[in-house]
Amino acid sequence: MTTTDSPPNTNNNTNDTTAHSTDLLNEQFREAALISPSTATTTVPVTSCAPGQQQQEQQPEKTESRNDDDEKDDAQSCVAVDDNFQFKEHREDHANTIIEKDPVQNMSSEKRNSKHHSTTSKMSSASSTIYKIKTCFGVSHVNVACALIMIVMLLNFLALVAICLLTIQIFLTANTGVSEIMIARGDGLYFDEMAHSSIRLAATTNYSIVDTTVHINRYNSNPTRIRAALKNIITALPVNYTLKPEGFLAQGTNNIPILTVYANMSKLLNSSSTFHIGKALWESEEFQTMKANWTRDFNLFLQDVTSYGSRRDDEVQRRNIAVLCIVVISLAIMLPSLVATFVFTLKKDHTSSTKLKQVNANMVSSTMQHPTLREMFRKYCEQNDLAATFHCIEKIHLYQELCSKSFEIYVKLFEKKKSFEKLRLSSNNVQKEKPLRTSVFRTIQYTENDLKLVQNLKLELVFEILVNCSDYEGEFEAPVNEHYISNVYQILDELNLQTASRGANTSSPRDFDLYEHYLREDLFDSVEKNLIDFLSVPHHAFKQSLTKVQESHHNTTISSPNVN
Repeated sequence: MTTTDSPPNTNNNTNDTTAHSTDLLNEQFREAALISPSTATTTVPVTSCAPGQQQQEQQPEKTESRNDDDEKDDAQSCVAVDDNFQFKEHREDHANTIIEKDPVQNMSSEKRNSKHHSTTSKMSSASSTIYKIKTCFGVSHVNVACALIMIVMLLNFLALVAICLLTIQIFLTANTGVSEIMIARGDGLYFDEMAHSSIRLAATTNYSIVDTTVHINRYNSNPTRIRAALKNIITALPVNYTLKPEGFLAQGTNNIPILTVYANMSKLLNSSSTFHIGKALWESEEFQTMKANWTRDFNLFLQDVTSYGSRRDDEVQRRNIAVLCIVVISLAIMLPSLVATFVFTLKKDHTSSTKLKQVNANMVSSTMQHPTLREMFRKYCEQNDLAATFHCIEKIHLYQELCSKSFEIYVKLFEKKKSFEKLRLSSNNVQKEKPLRTSVFRTIQYTENDLKLVQNLKLELVFEILVNCSDYEGEFEAPVNEHYISNVYQILDELNLQTASRGANTSSPRDFDLYEHYLREDLFDSVEKNLIDFLSVPHHAFKQSLTKVQESHHNTTISSPNVN
């Protein structure tokens, strides 16, 4: 892979770099100090100065210009460049400082912080909409999300109660009364026909001991069954039900006139001496009239019972349909409510998790920007075997600051070039170029060597971050997703291909465009987010330890006596 190669050799270019540009970078950066004591193979780009130089920089400058010899001495004391463009530290052990940002860098860092805070504020405002409702007990604060959840739970409870009540109603109405009535109706009709047929066969045929006895014996088992069937029908009917036709079975099931006549006729037909009397009784007009009246009344009774059973069946069916409709409506209310509650809960959990990660990221970023807290957090990470992760985040922050600085130099060089072109066109004098008289270029004058130096620093930091994230065997030291590192390698491959296609001339202004395009400030945003998420739990523990130390110190201060 072409990205693993070392950056271009700048040993010859270092001697050509003007002392003026190096001094300006020294004034802008003060110290680009990366502290990585745990990785001896990782080179650290710094521009730290000697202690005497640091004391001079803390005092306000009295003059704006310096001699070239003094500038060269200061540059040599601040920066040491080897053959591989690796910047080494020349500082004392206690000089652990960070880059001093200029206004452009402050604007970029504030922009990043404003993004985090705006995202957090949006999520908090969207998830915490609270209304005040005046009640008889006072003012109640109602959260919309909680109110919706309570309404959904109430609807679910009401739907469940409705389903239970309707299920009980189904069991209460789904009795066997109609079935018993219809079965008893069929039995009564069958046994009545059997009794009539048995008497008719015994009376219309010649007397025979075998045949007549068989017909009479068949009849003798039917009257009891007829009475039982009619009794079952009357028992299954409602108490206040009026039998039709009116007066039917007025004397009860035990005293049915037609059955009494059948009993007397069967006794007469069963004896040879009285057979002719029984046959004459069967053929009498009075008996036939009684039989016709009984058949008419019995059929009307059975029709009325059939109508009652049909009405009961229709009623049960309508109730079942109504119950089914109510159950469907209840489920139509309950199931979407449950789904909506489930989705809302998942969304709320996701929002809370995202918000928590964002807050933790902001806390880690604020700690990294504070010098004192940063050093304390560094020691905490070293004690808990998290030094590689901390150094990787630290280098990413330095890379972002260098990106802001390179963009500033790039823009100012572009504006300076355009301004000189306008001056040449206006004066028609190409021999002498006047600098742009603005407050920016009176205080800071940048050259292409300055831009080249910063971009080489950026490239060096990119390789150091990649080395810090993975060792030589391919196993990640810092907990970084391999996909994020692969994206960075892909971008570096594209940069190498574009640089090779342009002739690998790193001093060309066109290559500066490539560096600004590929080595962007957001190159390691995914890696930084991954590392910050990993450090959120240790950082929370670190904050808790600081809080405990502050509380113990405060209690000790209060308990100690005042000494005058």
